[in-house]
Amino acid sequence: MSSMLLDTTDAAVLQFYASNGGARMFVDAHLTPAVRAYLEAEAQPLRDEPALEHLFEIGCGYGRYLLWALAEGLHYDGLDMVPWLVEMGRSRLREGEPSPLRRKLHVGSAEDLVALWAAEGLAPRRDVTVLFFPFNCFGSLARPERVVRSIAATGARVFLSGFATSAEATRHRRAYYEQNGYAALDTSVTDRGVLFTSAEGLRSFAYDRGHLERMFASAGYALARACAIGPIAAGYMFRPRDFRAPTDVRAER
Repeated sequence: MSSMLLDTTDAAVLQFYASNGGARMFVDAHLTPAVRAYLEAEAQPLRDEPALEHLFEIGCGYGRYLLWALAEGLHYDGLDMVPWLVEMGRSRLREGEPSPLRRKLHVGSAEDLVALWAAEGLAPRRDVTVLFFPFNCFGSLARPERVVRSIAATGARVFLSGFATSAEATRHRRAYYEQNGYAALDTSVTDRGVLFTSAEGLRSFAYDRGHLERMFASAGYALARACAIGPIAAGYMFRPRDFRAPTDVRAER
């Protein structure tokens, strides 16, 4: 397949998620049983990560993991390209109880993560923060290599949650996208992984583990652990090669 057909732009991704049907993925009734089970389990690996005090969710939508993070006693930042989804998350903050924990949602591209990181003064929290891409959000990035470089500039760990590339996972992905009403669904097996596209502008990769490892290795990161998230998804924790976890304050408490 031509690389031009594999690539896209932030503008096209924003158009899909803001206007062309991407918001359907946030409708609870559209979840198939397999995808619901995936989502219910995807944050569990984060509970095993040492010295985690701050969750930075990228592709957060309305703050999918905002309340989860606060319940876990974690500071929280969320980043998403779609302004109206971020505003929904901010409304949840305004309606919630006051908290000593940091709680902020931002509008922007994952490519701009390093600039936001600097503007928010988060460098001192690098070693206790995990950048979290939930629900295959990393597979929808327009230019993932640029995002990886931005991640590397923060020096924080990153956890990717995404669909597996197995035949079973691909079958369940198709069923889920059909449940969302996407037309002209097309599946392509590429050297990067399994790509789904649709007439509405859906473009979503399930990346091969090897492709992810090579991409992050080029930015000085190594795969610290991989785990299955049920039968259709997987989680990958990448850390800078020189990462040394500080004392886990939460564990001490």
